[in-house]
Amino acid sequence: MKKWLLALALLVLVPSTALAAEVRSAKNQLTLGSGETIQDDVYATAGMVTVSSNIGGDLTVAGGTIRVDGNVTQDVLAAGGQVTLNGNVGDDVRMAGGTLQINGAVGGDLLVAGGNVEIGENAVIKGQVFVGGGSVVIAGHTGAIKAAPGSLELTKTAVVNGDLNYRSSQAAVIDSAARVTGHVNFNQIQARHRANYAAVGMASFFSLLLWLSGFILAGLFMLLAPSKTEKLVKNWRSEFWTNLLTGFLFMVAAPVAAVILMITVIGLPLGIGLLILIPILIFIGKLVTIFVLGCWAQKLWNKETPDRPTWLAAFVGSIILMFLGIIPLLGWLAIAVVGLTSLGALIRYDWNLLKTLRQNQSL
Repeated sequence: MKKWLLALALLVLVPSTALAAEVRSAKNQLTLGSGETIQDDVYATAGMVTVSSNIGGDLTVAGGTIRVDGNVTQDVLAAGGQVTLNGNVGDDVRMAGGTLQINGAVGGDLLVAGGNVEIGENAVIKGQVFVGGGSVVIAGHTGAIKAAPGSLELTKTAVVNGDLNYRSSQAAVIDSAARVTGHVNFNQIQARHRANYAAVGMASFFSLLLWLSGFILAGLFMLLAPSKTEKLVKNWRSEFWTNLLTGFLFMVAAPVAAVILMITVIGLPLGIGLLILIPILIFIGKLVTIFVLGCWAQKLWNKETPDRPTWLAAFVGSIILMFLGIIPLLGWLAIAVVGLTSLGALIRYDWNLLKTLRQNQSL
């Protein structure tokens, strides 16, 4: 089971050569300069990310605005509000976001999902194209296309080397000068099916958003409290059963205690405060869970425990957590056990810290 989950998380979305990786992050803006060549895999995240350097491995990037001008030898995985790919990519490209634009050459397949997707006239996609979006414009050279757009347009410079298969509520706008070497197959979505496709699209979008927010928030938590994050992950493993019991008892007793306190006039503020504290602790416990899963995956892969949580652990852990959430029963049970243990580790850490501060008369 362990091997299967790790393979699912790492092989599908995470480059398999992530043992040696360059991790870059910033709160607002991150730039990898054109004079820089990075031979390892690169993981980058910031509000605005610009990659002008050449990457010798895979590129994994997340942010609000992403621009990739450098060349990437292997795969690209990008998720953001606006993503522009101008460089050449040696293998596959996977992109998701609001506005996506591809202007370079892609040696493998292209898989994209976004609100607006454009494959520019200078783009050359040697493999197949799998695309879903509100508006999709094809102006470059591609392999066979499988699309599920709201609207699809092939401009006069478009060349599709293979079949064009698309499912939409309306027929594509295909310029008379555009060339499709294979067949054009249009599967029109009837009105009664549109809501189902919209629901699937929204579910996929929110799943991506939850993964991205978990990854970024876990990384910020690590940056703000690196020592605490490291100790929580270590204590999670070393005192597993005590932490699990603590988390379970807290989830049972805390809501009951809050209600009892709110019944009394004197305890009303404490009860309200406890009700506010419960979701905060659960949320922070989720961030700890992401690092626990990520460090566990690194240990399983490298055969040794990482010295401390890293951005790579946050990335991998958030993916594993997302996959566990879509596995009925066993996945949900695993999330409950790991989450309660993380919550227990957090409560015990903060409680011991509070006792230490009191003993030192700091409070």
